[in-house]
Amino acid sequence: MEYNRVLSLLSRLSDMPLDFPLYQNDNLFFPQFVEKLLDDYVDIFKNEFFSEIDDISKAKRMLTRIEGLKQTIVDVLKYYYNGNLLRATQVFHVGISEIFSTKIPNSTQKLSINKRLYRARVCNYKAYLSREDIFHIGFENRHLVSTSRFSIPGLPALYLSDSTYTCWEEFRRYKIKKLWFSKFKNIRQLNVIKLERKSDFIRSIHPNYRYDNKIVENAEDLIYDYLVVFPISLICSIKVKVDDASFKPEYIIPQLLLQFVSSKRGIDGIKFPSTKVDYTRLRNIESYNYIFPVKKSLNAGFCSVLKDSFELTIPTNLEREEVASHTFAGETHSKIFGDHRSITLFDEHSTGYGETAFGKIEYILSRKRLAKIGSIEKRLSEFDL
Repeated sequence: MEYNRVLSLLSRLSDMPLDFPLYQNDNLFFPQFVEKLLDDYVDIFKNEFFSEIDDISKAKRMLTRIEGLKQTIVDVLKYYYNGNLLRATQVFHVGISEIFSTKIPNSTQKLSINKRLYRARVCNYKAYLSREDIFHIGFENRHLVSTSRFSIPGLPALYLSDSTYTCWEEFRRYKIKKLWFSKFKNIRQLNVIKLERKSDFIRSIHPNYRYDNKIVENAEDLIYDYLVVFPISLICSIKVKVDDASFKPEYIIPQLLLQFVSSKRGIDGIKFPSTKVDYTRLRNIESYNYIFPVKKSLNAGFCSVLKDSFELTIPTNLEREEVASHTFAGETHSKIFGDHRSITLFDEHSTGYGETAFGKIEYILSRKRLAKIGSIEKRLSEFDL
């Protein structure tokens, strides 16, 4: 691995004008916008990256895959807009299988056991929620599953986030004291498709980019794989133009990707950035979302695969916790966490994450018992505040 080559690749990646979330040009038909976007990326790869790759045969293979992925996405949108959803799905699955395979090993990420994740729910008609109430929508209620970026109508899935802050943003800043939260942890290793922001990827390769010469092993291979997968990350991160529209073309590719994952053995879910989070206002705060579709469908109840993959706490909210305890009175929550996370919320003043409502609820959840859905223990913890 040549350090100077890696540094040059990272510099070019950092300066690349394309990043997400993406905003649409109002004057372009959505398929035209996507095609132009992908054409721009192909040109960037040819002009900025191709000559930097020492192995010319590898550079050619990468270009072939990027152009193939571009054509797959363009064709899928054409078939979809012409009402041929079957053909759109078939073309997508063939094209995407080439990308998320052993040929591009770094297109997915292994989530180690015990990774801390969170889930939120709005519920104003219950005084108490059970673990089942905050798990994925039960199969008997699949009619409640509506369309969203990574949601296929009628297909239950488990949505999780890196932080309670990200959950709050996904709920469009709902009243924080009324929002129910649970902490989750995975009890087996999970494999997820990784749709990663440029700045986060660069930091993972070279934590002190431009300041020292420490880089991770296999940095070149990681960068090459990231460049190949980048087009699908871009298209899955286009912001919705019309919020109240019945048909959102921005959801076509993400939903097809979720459909691919739901039927793909060896891939459990998708990790993706939020289109609602302003990442420039965060420091050292993980803020990605995760979607885990059901793998085994039943008439009622929950997916056995997901039940055996996670433990979670009894849901709670800040209003309930403030009634039960005043543990935090007069304390600086950042000191309790001992971290250096900060967030800028409503003005230009940066606040220690542990001092916010999100830091408080995460600390409360860290002290609560985790258990699987359906465990006997949950029956005994109804009043575990």
